[in-house]
Formats: sequence, C-alpha cells, structure tokens
Amino acid sequence: MINFYSLPVTNYQGHGTGFWIFGHLLTYVFGSEAKFLYALRVSSLLAFCGSSYLIYMAANRTAGKKYALLTLLVFLSLPMAWWGGKLIFVEFYSIYLLTLAGYVLLFKNGKFLPWILMGFCIGLKVTS
Repeated sequence: MINFYSLPVTNYQGHGTGFWIFGHLLTYVFGSEAKFLYALRVSSLLAFCGSSYLIYMAANRTAGKKYALLTLLVFLSLPMAWWGGKLIFVEFYSIYLLTLAGYVLLFKNGKFLPWILMGFCIGLKVTS
C-alpha cells in the first residue's frame, strides 16, 4: 500500500490537486524530490512540445505545408504559449490536453474522448 502522505512533495507553487496528484505519482516513481522536480520539468517541456506538434500537424492537414510552419511560428510567438514564467506550471498540460482534444475532435472523428479531455483540462485549470 502506498502512503502518499510520506512522499516528499510540497505545494510550494500553489497549484491545484489535479496537478499534484500527478506530482505524487511522479514522486513515487522517481523517489527523491530533486528527481521529482526534474521529472515535472521534463513532462512540462514534453507537453509544450506535444501541443506545438499537434498545432503544426493540424495546420499541415488543413492548409498545407506552406502555412503549417507559419501557424507554428505564430503559436510560439503568442504570449499565451509562454504564460506563467515558470518551468513547471499547469498551463502546459492544459494547452496540451486542449490541443489534443481539438485534434481528435477534428481529424479522428472522436465522439467521446475529446469531451473527456476538454473536461479534464478545464478541471485541471479550475483547481489550480
């Protein structure tokens, strides 16, 4: 049985419970707090790269390669894409889940999964 109260995680950044449940699971996997913070930073970076990739792929499928790179550069130049000023924050995960839900809704003809992802994205943001 996992005792989550003994794990070395503090809520020093004030994020909500959804974010720190993910953090607790990473702490259990990686053990120490230094490795846990490193894993959170890497997962934030992967979420940001994933959302950038999904935006590029959506633009590539709808407008072609000519405008896909331009769309990606416009996304990367928006302040919303870099909001927060921290290496670890909830918006990277929210933006990724929202772009993933939009991609699945538009191109994979998803009926149920996109709405679950959007609801999780809103819940993650509301609790933080």
